[in-house]
Amino acid sequence: MLDFYNFRDTNPEKVYPRAADGTVRKYDDLPGKYHGNVDVSDPPFERHLGDTPAMTAQEEADIIAFLKTLTDGYQVER
Repeated sequence: MLDFYNFRDTNPEKVYPRAADGTVRKYDDLPGKYHGNVDVSDPPFERHLGDTPAMTAQEEADIIAFLKTLTDGYQVER
């Protein structure tokens, strides 16, 4: 999930599908009328195509490792 926000604007082809003509269908998960609501001006979402992602691979791995420590011991019954 972090990849989505890290690459959404710098490398959209990593998280969005392509149309039949080969163009990236950016924000295809939202109805068109909401595309203007996507935050593209506040850090870390102000990145542009080809920019370096906001987080390094190590920062992303650190966040994921931290999130995996957040548990209350709940186990799904099988």
